[in-house]
Amino acid sequence: MSTKPAVDIVRFLEDRRFGWWHAKIMLLCFLMLLVEGMDYNALAVAAPSLIRGWQVSKSEIGIAFAVSNLAVLVGTLAFSALGDRFGRRLGIIVGVLLYSVPSLCTAFASSVGELYLLRFIAGLGMGGVMPNAIALLTEIAPKGLKSRIVMIPFIGIGLGVAAIGGVAAAFIPKFGWPAVFLIPGVSGLIVCVALVLWLPESIRYLTVAKPDSPQLDKALRALDPSLDASSVASGPGNHAPAARPGLGILLRRENGLMNLLLWLCFAFEYLTFIILASWLPLILETAGLSPTEASLTFAYVGLANLGTQLLIAMFLDRYHFGAMLVATLVTMACFIGFGMPGLDKTSLMAITVLLVAASGATHSALNGLVGNVYPTNIRATAVGIASGFGRAAFIGGPVLGGYLLAQALPFQTLTLLIMGPYLPVALICLLLARLYTGKVAEARALDREASA
Repeated sequence: MSTKPAVDIVRFLEDRRFGWWHAKIMLLCFLMLLVEGMDYNALAVAAPSLIRGWQVSKSEIGIAFAVSNLAVLVGTLAFSALGDRFGRRLGIIVGVLLYSVPSLCTAFASSVGELYLLRFIAGLGMGGVMPNAIALLTEIAPKGLKSRIVMIPFIGIGLGVAAIGGVAAAFIPKFGWPAVFLIPGVSGLIVCVALVLWLPESIRYLTVAKPDSPQLDKALRALDPSLDASSVASGPGNHAPAARPGLGILLRRENGLMNLLLWLCFAFEYLTFIILASWLPLILETAGLSPTEASLTFAYVGLANLGTQLLIAMFLDRYHFGAMLVATLVTMACFIGFGMPGLDKTSLMAITVLLVAASGATHSALNGLVGNVYPTNIRATAVGIASGFGRAAFIGGPVLGGYLLAQALPFQTLTLLIMGPYLPVALICLLLARLYTGKVAEARALDREASA
């Protein structure tokens, strides 16, 4: 029988100083999200060339966006449950593999039917990565750094937008649209190998769900050579839950208001975000930019995202949904400026960069906050369902955007309609700001007392 003192793993991880172990996991998550950002936005930057090269309509490409986003929704729900059942690591690795191979194959597609099929398969993987990444990053974070630990790797998505915009501007004129799928496909396979070699499982997940697993010993010794599974076996809050995680825990009455507000916030915020992300190059061409100028603007957006997301990350752990509310209001102001008549090309490109960077900060803030609300044994499932409401908006958003573009509306009217869902987002942020701190404390207490 071990004579080692019992370790409260929740407190141990929260009190631990930030170090190389945290940085390694954040770097790996950053890389996989960078590739996902490239892959997800590849269709957006390829759309104008595909429409011209295949002689297809905007509506047909809009269906490709919708098919991809339907798969993202399915993948989000399926892989979040997989992450709570079998681990965050497995969910992440399978997800990256599942979006990388189809992206590689899309470079060789020759019909809209093939495009639909491959984007559907890739969407399954892209949907699976985010809830497991949020859960893993939340569970490794020291106290006071949780939102920043989550948000900083998610900057990879914005840089992925910049990278794929640069790829489109540099390679489409010379080699055509296949390059924007080939590059993220190959990059994803390389990242997948790195994840297999170096990404550890969540210690909090193993402690709660698999306390007898050899993985727990390995994970603990990698973090602190003096620890092993026997060190945490009798610690408070370190036992496996008496009941399997599931919807029953998530849907308890005391979670009802928080669930409803988060689900609505995801749905409305994602609707505007996806219309902007899916159709931005064509919106800019509609506003008078050339295809190359539109692709370059798409690239500049990703770089600006880096700055705005780092900025909001500094305030998120302190002000929570208050910081997200400010980002939402800034985005709305940028929408109004974006729709102003008479802008020259330089001004239009500049305001576009500010608009999408602010929108990206708002989007990442929501992802950075949601994981803290729920306890470990249902975290991936809860994040998956919340983001699933957003993914549902992702399905209809591109079709709605294609419809709005096809109506040849005045540009100012078009931008105000796209901005519309941010009005309820701002209101919901006000309400969530009052509930958030209490729910985070409750989730932490449940982690510490799980079936003790």
